[in-house]
Amino acid sequence: MRRRLIRIIAKVIRRPRSWRRAMSAGLTARASAALSALLAGLLLAWAGSFTVLPHLQSGPADLVEDYLNALRDKDVEAALDIAGARLPSGDQAVFLTEKALSSDWRVDSVQQLTPAIDAGVGVTATIADESGRVTRGKFFVSDKSGEWRIRNPFVKVTHHGVLPLSYLDLNGVSAALPDPASDPEAGTFPVFPGSYRLYSGQASLLTTDPGHALLLPGESDDSDPQPQGLDTAVSVSDKGVKAAQKAVNSLIDTCADSDEVNPRDCPFAGADDFDEMTGDDRVLGDVEDVEWKVGDYPRIGVTDSDSGVFGLVRHDDATIKLSGTGVDLYGSEKRVKFTVKCSYDFGDARATLSASGKFSITFTDNASAFADCQR
Repeated sequence: MRRRLIRIIAKVIRRPRSWRRAMSAGLTARASAALSALLAGLLLAWAGSFTVLPHLQSGPADLVEDYLNALRDKDVEAALDIAGARLPSGDQAVFLTEKALSSDWRVDSVQQLTPAIDAGVGVTATIADESGRVTRGKFFVSDKSGEWRIRNPFVKVTHHGVLPLSYLDLNGVSAALPDPASDPEAGTFPVFPGSYRLYSGQASLLTTDPGHALLLPGESDDSDPQPQGLDTAVSVSDKGVKAAQKAVNSLIDTCADSDEVNPRDCPFAGADDFDEMTGDDRVLGDVEDVEWKVGDYPRIGVTDSDSGVFGLVRHDDATIKLSGTGVDLYGSEKRVKFTVKCSYDFGDARATLSASGKFSITFTDNASAFADCQR
C-alpha cells in the first residue's frame, strides 16, 4: 500500500500535465496547477503519517528505477504507467503478465548517461538475482508532450528455433512456438525485464542448463535491437524418458489398430515398394484381411538435440505379429492365409514435448517390418 501510494504521489509530481487533464478539465491553467499542488500536498501529508517518503525526482534515471521496482513488485499496471507504455496485442502479450514476473532479483544500480543520443537519454541499469548472477542493460528515455517515457520497456527474446520443444516456458507461463519454416519471427516474444526460470512448468520431465535467465535490454545504442537468445541446453530426465516411452507405446498401439498392410506414419510396414509381402518363404501380393498384434514394445532412450527435436534410440528388439491373406505369387498363385512374427526398427524417430507434458512422436522412416519375419 505504501509503495503504491508513493507511486501515485510521484506521478502527481512527475506528470502534472496529465494529472491536470484527468482531474481538472474545464479549470483555468492557474487553478488547475493550484489544484495539483494542493492534492500533492495533501497526499504527502497523509503518507507522511506512516512512512518516510524517498526523494522524488523527475529525471530519466529515477523513472527507470521506479519502473524496475514496480516490475519486481509484480505491479504491471504501475510499471506500464511509469514507463508510459502499452501492451502489444494478441499472443505477443502472453509473457507480459503478473504471473510471468518474479521477485527473486534486485536493482543494483541505475545511472543516466550523457550526452543524449538520437534514441533518447541513455540510462544504464544493473540487476542481480539471488544466486549472484548480474546483468547490465540500457534503457532509452525520451520526452513526449512534457512527460518522460521509456522507449524500450520490453526485452525481445527468442528460442532461436533450436530447442527440442514445441513451446516456450518462462516462470511457468507457456506459449506455443510456431513452425520456424513458416514464420521467420517464430518464437520471438517481448518480456518485461527481470529474472526468469526456464521451463519450470515441466521441471520433473526436463533439466535445463542454465535454468534461469536474467534479462535487461541490450547495451547497444539501438532502441529496437535484435532479440536476445535464450541459450539453454535442454535434457530429458528419467521421468521424462518414461513419459516418452509411454508415448511411443501408445503410438504403436494406434498403428496396430490399422487394417492396412502399410500403416501410415508408423514404424512398421508389411509390403515393399511393389506392394508385395515377403519374409515367410513366400512372396504374397494383394494382401487383405490384415490384423496386427503387438508383441514386445521397443525399449527406448532419448537423446539430447539442438535441431528442434529429441532423438529416440532403440535399446532392444521390438516385435509384432501380422495375420492376413495374400496371393502366393510364385507358388500356387492362390489366396492363402498367413501369420508371421517380425522384429522391426523404427528408423529415424523423433520426439517433441508440449507445454501440457505430452510427448509427440514422429517416425520419419517407414521401415519394413519383414526384414526378419518367420512363420
